[in-house]
Formats: sequence, structure tokens, C-alpha cells
Amino acid sequence: MKTRDLPILILLVLGISFLLSLTFLRCESTRSSATLTGKVECVAVDESNQVSLVAISTHTKDYMVADDANGKELRQLVNKRVKVKGRVTENEDGKPTIYVVKYQLVPQ
Repeated sequence: MKTRDLPILILLVLGISFLLSLTFLRCESTRSSATLTGKVECVAVDESNQVSLVAISTHTKDYMVADDANGKELRQLVNKRVKVKGRVTENEDGKPTIYVVKYQLVPQ
């Protein structure tokens, strides 16, 4: 490597580091912990008419439930009120999505 290429290499590494840090900060800023209370709503069914996707409907907005283990358990609670704790992000469509860590039924 030539000595004159060293400043260009340093600037390139710094630029890439800066862009990566901005991406990390953006990802962290779109995630937040939340506790929601609302009704479990069916959003989609599969070809055998079984619930395949649910959302938590609160007084202010609907939160899609991530399709993980807890999300699959919540499919069994359609039309029930629940209190959920988890991490909220936005999906590809810009809709809020919650990754449920813990949930409990709420008396109606």
C-alpha cells in the first residue's frame, strides 16, 4: 500500500463506521418497551380457516402481534382482553408490531 493512499483509507473506514452507527441508532430508536391492554383480534386466517395472525386492539391503535411462540399462544385468545408486555417495532408496512414477552388475561 502506498503512503498517499493511507488518508483515503482512513476516511473510507471512518465514513463506513459513521453510516453503520446511524443505522444502529435508527434501529434502536424504533424499538421500545410497552405494556398494552386491549382485545385480541383476528387479522388473518389460513386455508383451513384457523387463526394465523392476531393484533392487540387498544383504545388508540392496533398492534400486530409478532408470529413467534407467544404470538401463537395469543391466537387462542381471540376476542379476549389481555395485558401484554413486550417490545414494539414497526413492520415493513409501517404498522406497529409487538413482540410479546409476557401476557395475562384481563377480566372483562
